[in-house]
Amino acid sequence: MTQTESNFEVLNMRKIELKKNGKCLIDSKDCILVFFDGNQLGIKKLEKNTRLEQNECAFFNNFTQIILENHSDKESRIIICSLGVLKNECENTSKFKLNEELVILVNLLFSKDLCLEEDTQKSMLSIITSKVLKSKYTSSYSDVIRKTIEYLENNVCANVNLDKLSELCFLSKSRLCILFKQETGKSIITYFTTLKISKAKELINDNEKNISEISEILGFKNLQYFSNVFRKNTGLCPTKYRKKLFKM
Repeated sequence: MTQTESNFEVLNMRKIELKKNGKCLIDSKDCILVFFDGNQLGIKKLEKNTRLEQNECAFFNNFTQIILENHSDKESRIIICSLGVLKNECENTSKFKLNEELVILVNLLFSKDLCLEEDTQKSMLSIITSKVLKSKYTSSYSDVIRKTIEYLENNVCANVNLDKLSELCFLSKSRLCILFKQETGKSIITYFTTLKISKAKELINDNEKNISEISEILGFKNLQYFSNVFRKNTGLCPTKYRKKLFKM
């Protein structure tokens, strides 16, 4: 699991409207992400308290229950998502402000005038959560590394060109590689390979293309090399990985 993993599953999505001074106890075995739209909200997790301000969200990991309390609005609106992607995160709590775009999407989700269908709401929640996770994972990176990561994500089906990257970032190849390793903990090649494998999983799960086609789409030089790289990163060859998926 890498910090930039973008293929995640949003589970047990719930929207809750809390009356003033009301309390809500939430039990879950998974990690959750709480979006909050209101003036102030207290979150009690075991013996640790967290306070959310207006349009902030927070991640909670490795907990058995939390209590939402002490909100100051007449009605506080929150969204709760269980996120499988966060299971391997080691931090207990983190929070940050939602940007204007996400605030608009959250408001649309709660709009009583639109009456969005359930599938539309789920799609919007997935989009919101994806953007929040991307923001969370890249917020600590420098502008140069964020630009590099964005380039890699947008060109996952091509091959890494260090000359192009260094030109894009106005840095020498050696300097860029050093900075990337320092900030992400991975080399550019390792990081890019992880993105490719993540995309490969997505394509394999769709079951519309055969393994050879997927290998070609992702720019691997041949099927055998793709299979070896996939096995090294997942423990299974692509064919066995697909069979395992469709047995579930």
